[in-house]
Amino acid sequence: MSAIAAFTDKKSAHILSDTAAYDSGGILLGQYAKVATIPHLSAAIAVRGHYILPQIFAAIVGFRFRSFDDLVADSADFLKDEFANIKSICGAAHAFDLTLVGWSNERECMEVYTLANEVNPEQTIAGYEPWVFYQFEGGLSAPLPGFDEQAAAGVREGLTPDNFNPSRDALSWFNAMRRVSRPIIGVDGASGDAVSPVGGQAMVTTITRESISQRVIHDWNDEVGKVIKPDFKVVPPKQTTNIVPISRRQRRAMERAARRGR
Repeated sequence: MSAIAAFTDKKSAHILSDTAAYDSGGILLGQYAKVATIPHLSAAIAVRGHYILPQIFAAIVGFRFRSFDDLVADSADFLKDEFANIKSICGAAHAFDLTLVGWSNERECMEVYTLANEVNPEQTIAGYEPWVFYQFEGGLSAPLPGFDEQAAAGVREGLTPDNFNPSRDALSWFNAMRRVSRPIIGVDGASGDAVSPVGGQAMVTTITRESISQRVIHDWNDEVGKVIKPDFKVVPPKQTTNIVPISRRQRRAMERAARRGR
């Protein structure tokens, strides 16, 4: 698994993703885009898992559903059935988690949801079920860097989803995630030693109601064929997946949504 983070306010969303593909030893095999856009639905899908999944999932749900709201309401079982048809392509690396970000016409705001196909402590929050979309108000970050990692990476004090500015804040958040080590789950499906899972290039996908854009904001110059080795100390994560800093009100809303099975 690697890095996916999403920051949203009412009118826009920014998805942060790295591009590293590696084996269970943490050796960089190549790079790929982990976020696939669905412009006609004002949405995007980010996947931590096999490199073929972002584009395949975006293509099939983009063809099947006519709005982001329909996708949220009805796509979980559809994705489960479709994944059964392509699971063999993924080989041993069939575990994944998916982040869905887009504009809701019904609620007139940006929304973030996550879904995982397996119950796995490296993928899912305790108590969450597979093949169920759970909503995160404000955003999420996987991995979630602790305050020490955020400070060491220069993350702006007081950063929240509402005041996140990608030009000012994205790279520091990337570098905070890059400081977090965790067991590698490679393209071979095996789990290896704890190393930094974030590498390759830093990509930002920005979604509004009217447009979607993607850009590379940084290249870490990690070398293919070698283990990703940041030039600073990495630390074990305090949590594997969680929301970025939010208010108590937002946290309570997230917990209510989880209890309802959203």
